Amino acid sequence: MSHTLFFSKILFLFSFLAIALGKSVLFLHDELNEGEIEKYASFIDYLSDSKNYEITLKSVKDESVKFLNEDLSTNKVDEIIIAPVGSTKLNNLNEKQLMQFYENGGNLLILSSSSQSNNNPVRKFLNNLGIYPSPKNYVTEDFEELNTSDLIISDSLFLNDYIFDNKNKDHSISLKSASSALIDTSEMIFPIVRQSDYMKNSNKENVWALSKQGYLAAAFQNLNNNRVAWVGSDFLITNDGINEKDNFEFIKEITMWAFQEKSMLHVSGFNHYQIVEEQNENGFLENEVIVKYEEEAYKVKDLVNVDLFIQNLKNIDRSGKAVYEPFFADDIQFELKMIDPYYRLDLSLDKEDSTHYKTGKFALPDQHGVFTFSIKYQRKGLSYIDVKDIKAIRNLAHTEFPRSFEITNSWVYISTIFSVISLWVIFVILFIITSRRISNNPVNSDKKKN
Repeated sequence: MSHTLFFSKILFLFSFLAIALGKSVLFLHDELNEGEIEKYASFIDYLSDSKNYEITLKSVKDESVKFLNEDLSTNKVDEIIIAPVGSTKLNNLNEKQLMQFYENGGNLLILSSSSQSNNNPVRKFLNNLGIYPSPKNYVTEDFEELNTSDLIISDSLFLNDYIFDNKNKDHSISLKSASSALIDTSEMIFPIVRQSDYMKNSNKENVWALSKQGYLAAAFQNLNNNRVAWVGSDFLITNDGINEKDNFEFIKEITMWAFQEKSMLHVSGFNHYQIVEEQNENGFLENEVIVKYEEEAYKVKDLVNVDLFIQNLKNIDRSGKAVYEPFFADDIQFELKMIDPYYRLDLSLDKEDSTHYKTGKFALPDQHGVFTFSIKYQRKGLSYIDVKDIKAIRNLAHTEFPRSFEITNSWVYISTIFSVISLWVIFVILFIITSRRISNNPVNSDKKKN
């Protein structure tokens, strides 16, 4: 593609911003002139043509680069892609701006290389997240392949199938002049690609990351599900490298994940209700009636069921329509808690509905108070689920307690009471009947004197 043709396509895209359906993406680069950015032409064409993004190309040194509005609480663009930055001092860009963009809900795809400078705002931003790319001129080499910096990544080096699916172990990618990163122990950091046992990142004198302690790609996701993806080599998006092995498939999946177009769990429903069991004359279960909390408040020992309806975002097509797929998991748990959990129950998938998970009926605890019905699901590579509902569970009214004669264990005590009463009555009657009668004749006064 010629220089003129490439930029004419970009200008043609900009002329239709008013009717464009895609996201607005700011592509920041550090090339000295516009001609050098053409090495990313194939990747940019994919973003603009296949994904229908509104692409804006800007140099990190351009004073007009602004991705935050004046109030700093909203963003001018939806996503940012940053190519390797070799410059150190950037008056118009700092890590605080990048962090504010991220906290406002923006997502970032960041690519590095061994030539990236040590002291730039992009590196500082990554350090704040707990991702520490190697310094300038530190290159990752594979000693199993005769000390070459041309890396082949395959098999078990891919660590997260939710970000890049390699369950069948049949994908591989090619990297050149890659940077490696050390990562923090934060649960919000998701390793994507790690070094092999025979790789190390060094500058021939000092080692930055040795063997499995180094990572060639990693991601970060905060509790609001905003995402950052970091890749240690921009060879993946160059015209020369994008079609090697599975590079295009890899960078495509990484971009989709970073821009929240895949592995986003969508909760379409979360509810709970009481199950009232109706019995026939013989005491056998005849029917179950669903009673919502709004109809009748929960009381202790009521039977309750919890439902969760969930899908996984597979893709977003060019028109902006979300494509969902069933999400299968056996580790989703429900918690019923006051301060600490009273119950922690596994949810099982409904055999008739692939989006429906349920606990099955269970009895509420024999404890009144305000309880939280909660499902919190956090797995690396997936968006977080945190749904909850706070409801009161009342005690039994005095008319709702079972009568003593309904409690089989009390029959022996009731029998004892009535037996004692009966025996006492019988004893009194017999005592009266069998007692000897004594006549009491009055004594005359004369006899008393004698």
